[in-house]
Amino acid sequence: MLGKQSFVYVADNSGARFVKCIQVVGKSQFKYGSIGDLLVVVVKSTRAGFRKNRQVKKGMVLKGVLIRVASIQGLGLPVSSFSSFFFENAIILLNSKGEPLGTRVFGPSLILPFRKKKQLKLLSMLPVAF
Repeated sequence: MLGKQSFVYVADNSGARFVKCIQVVGKSQFKYGSIGDLLVVVVKSTRAGFRKNRQVKKGMVLKGVLIRVASIQGLGLPVSSFSSFFFENAIILLNSKGEPLGTRVFGPSLILPFRKKKQLKLLSMLPVAF
């Protein structure tokens, strides 16, 4: 579960490294986001190799989809002895049309929430892990 003011690792090759969560979109009664939720974020740092022609600059406000969460409480998965699957929170950045900015995704993620929400473009980019 991820709340406001949290730092999130960017798991695609858009050029950003870390972003800060400003708002969880569509969760009026809950303050926390889980895997597959839409976030409004601001870019805090960028990768060094993308300086010449990068899509993302420091200070830009973008939207993104959460793909990894360090705490899996409230996901509705049958978990008996695990407290978390992942060690970090990770996000994929989206453009204004809702398409991913990057072309690759680094690291594993759960694909079940993306199947339920029918986000097929993101589902095709994700490596199969669980």
